[in-house]
Amino acid sequence: MQIIKILIKASLNLGVYLTILSLTTLSIFPANIAMSFEPEYDDKGFIINDPRYPTSSTGDDTPINNSGIDEDELNNLRNSLNEQQFQLEAKNIKSGELASCFDYNKLENIKIDLNSNAGSFTPGDAVIIEGEITNNNTFPIVNTTIYGRLVRNLDNPVFSRASTITLDEFVIASDINLDAGTSYTVDNTYQLPINAIAGEYQLLLYVYNSDRFNLSGLTFSESVYGGIIPFSVSGENKSYIYLDKTDIKVNGQVYDTLNTLEQYDNGEIKIETNLVNETQESRRMKVTYKLYRWDSTFENNFIQNIEEIYTVNSGQTLPISYTIDNATEPVYDLKIVSVPEEIQVESYKSIANIRFGINSTFRPRLHFVGLDTYPITKDTNIITCIHNTSSEIDEGPVKVVTTLKSAQGRKLGILEYSGPISGRVEGLISKLSSLNLTEIVTLESILYDGQGTEIDRISIDYDCNKINSSFCPSGDNIFSIFNFIIIIGLIIIAIIIKLKWNNIKHYIIKNK
Repeated sequence: MQIIKILIKASLNLGVYLTILSLTTLSIFPANIAMSFEPEYDDKGFIINDPRYPTSSTGDDTPINNSGIDEDELNNLRNSLNEQQFQLEAKNIKSGELASCFDYNKLENIKIDLNSNAGSFTPGDAVIIEGEITNNNTFPIVNTTIYGRLVRNLDNPVFSRASTITLDEFVIASDINLDAGTSYTVDNTYQLPINAIAGEYQLLLYVYNSDRFNLSGLTFSESVYGGIIPFSVSGENKSYIYLDKTDIKVNGQVYDTLNTLEQYDNGEIKIETNLVNETQESRRMKVTYKLYRWDSTFENNFIQNIEEIYTVNSGQTLPISYTIDNATEPVYDLKIVSVPEEIQVESYKSIANIRFGINSTFRPRLHFVGLDTYPITKDTNIITCIHNTSSEIDEGPVKVVTTLKSAQGRKLGILEYSGPISGRVEGLISKLSSLNLTEIVTLESILYDGQGTEIDRISIDYDCNKINSSFCPSGDNIFSIFNFIIIIGLIIIAIIIKLKWNNIKHYIIKNK
């Protein structure tokens, strides 16, 4: 009986030794580093008094504004808004510091080098879109999409007004994951309509990721694009039924689809344009009005869809209209799509995108969320950029929380802000609070308005298997770790048996 007790005691000791050994090995082994901390929180749940996060003041508590962005460029190319002077206050940032968002999210850092397989086509031909895009950022881009907008030049363009007909909009390639400095090869085919009208065409190219963040060009603009593929279509067909983008009015005012964002007072908004029938026959056309907030490219911005059937006589210019009864969103984007009612007869489209702002309205928006390096290290930063979708200053307090988590749900870092927000894009940056090398990390950002209602959310997965497999932990290394632990464990067992054997032998001799 005593022998059994001794063996049990030895086993318990062995368990303790192995546990200590495992914890020690895992804590010092370079394949799994953990730096935990216990932050303090205020009554609203924000991190306070964390010495790891540098302050964003100049020493005299004057907030830093180091964006360095030219106001004209910011208005025309970034927000298309009439912005007021504004900067976030350092005291409102509970973790991290202020930063220029455009140090990280630069539209010119994605190089688009795409071409078509020929310079001229006939109706019904397959246009092969080929080439590559290159990520010149210092960080990877994930869940990335290449988007195309096909336009045809008008024979008699109106000066300083829209001089094209938009024929189609479509995804060229999607689910692209690019490490910093790497390229993705594109090889896709677009089928021209069998009755495509002759003329000069342009395929405008855009790149965005996570279904919302513009990386090259602005998807809501026909004048700011990342690349272009020109080609021509020959043939005898020169007549068409189309939406006249040169004659659009919003609340009676002439609208220019190539201009900056026009602002209107809230309330009723009436959009008017014309269906033009240049053919020799009367046609029934199905017109779809799809209303979005901010940008019609992204379906999560969708508000309303209405369909109408119009009969357009030969040579007729038919006025059509759409009314928003109570416009309260800061920015609307109305997509009007015209197709023949019998789609089998003809396959062409005509599209008009009408985007405008509403005065004195507020809606915060996530402009960009990402990591500045990957794989993550102790120097990796979480980047979050926010702005109000109108030029007004929203005193809020608007709240944004961005969290980086490991595949197992461990929090590796958090960035938080609570305070006012304007139309100016403001960047926030925060270092990681914990480091845990893993194959997959998830960056989640949630934005709340002044009433505490969640209005925007994004979740981004960084997966080494998709970005760069060399970043993934090696199976050989993992096997070596287990071998190392097993060998050490066996050594400990041998030592324990040696130490305990004398006691066991003495007990056996005594009771023989």
